[in-house]
Amino acid sequence: MSLQIGRVILGEADMRPFEETWSSDERTVTLSGEVHRGTVAQLTATHDDLLGLGNSLVGVSFGTKNHRNGFYTVMGAKSSLIHLGSQQVVRVEWEVNLRREGSVSEVDLETRLAGPLTRANDHTLTGNRWTAPPLVHTSFWAGSDTPGVVNRVGEEGTIKVYTQLPLSRPSVRYAADPLTYDLGAARVLDNGLERSGTGVTLSSAWQLSNSLVGASWSGNDLVLHYYAGGSWKTKLFRPQVDSTNLPVPEAISVLHNQMERVTLRLVWGISSGRVTADLTVRRGARYIDVIMKKPVASTMSVGPSASVASASFTGGYRPTANDGDGNRYVLGSARSFTGNTGTGVISKSASARFDFMLGLELGGTSAVTGDTGTDLLAQYLGSPSESVQAVRR
Repeated sequence: MSLQIGRVILGEADMRPFEETWSSDERTVTLSGEVHRGTVAQLTATHDDLLGLGNSLVGVSFGTKNHRNGFYTVMGAKSSLIHLGSQQVVRVEWEVNLRREGSVSEVDLETRLAGPLTRANDHTLTGNRWTAPPLVHTSFWAGSDTPGVVNRVGEEGTIKVYTQLPLSRPSVRYAADPLTYDLGAARVLDNGLERSGTGVTLSSAWQLSNSLVGASWSGNDLVLHYYAGGSWKTKLFRPQVDSTNLPVPEAISVLHNQMERVTLRLVWGISSGRVTADLTVRRGARYIDVIMKKPVASTMSVGPSASVASASFTGGYRPTANDGDGNRYVLGSARSFTGNTGTGVISKSASARFDFMLGLELGGTSAVTGDTGTDLLAQYLGSPSESVQAVRR
């Protein structure tokens, strides 16, 4: 049987006794055990991921002790990585201290929304404030507000996105099950392994995903992954700085890693100075957002790796025709930029910062409301900062 703490899956059969205590008005649980099955890479990832759980709200599901399934806050974790002299990993000894928040029948999850209604932009556009709870949830509550709903089919099922949330709505609530809390989540994979926390080292074989869209890097290209028609497809885009292609990043760090949002920072050292790009994928989004920076003002650009005839709309660019699958990509930015209709490239000159969104207009010219290019740009401009907590009913 297995035990899952957040994104980390452990073998419950290897656990030591289940220790549960009351302290003041809190119920705390101490779990410990050993992991010795798996490759060196898998065991090292387990070690790092356990240490990355600190201070996070997680769903915990047990095998034989499923009466204790619920939501917990990780108060502390420790892990020992045991090697032989040859440096081959033998086992991981771990311990996690949890504060029990409650079972699915005891608590709701509350997503707190912060930030402006609309990201500052040069297009006089109004953002569409939205949120996406876990793929499996019930009893969504936004007070007296009646949000719009966009249903998006991803690899793990249909995720419901709630839109048009007013600035006066600081939070929403819903019920979710810890067994399915991670479905449709934002995640970062490394060689196919889902990683937890921010203190992890990623190889060049990383990938962002939220079961709808994702991103990776190949050669000089930023790869947009998107789920459409029951399978994953890709489109290639080429970011440049002062007409210089960016190669495979020299360093990658995880800045944020929660179910609702994951952000990676990519770093390059090129002849004209250091460049960073922060890539973010949010649960429920059909786009990724990117912030490129350079210490001195430069010309930064992005466009399809092979020229695509494109047309502009307020704040964005997209192909003039659907692709062979009937879809179109969308490029947009909050700030003013220069676009090339012959190549599809958008660029920002004399600036140390270039922000843009890269998304997929499912259905292309026949996209449904909520998934058109203008809708995706409005959602990009209205993306709030989110934090999730458990609240007693």
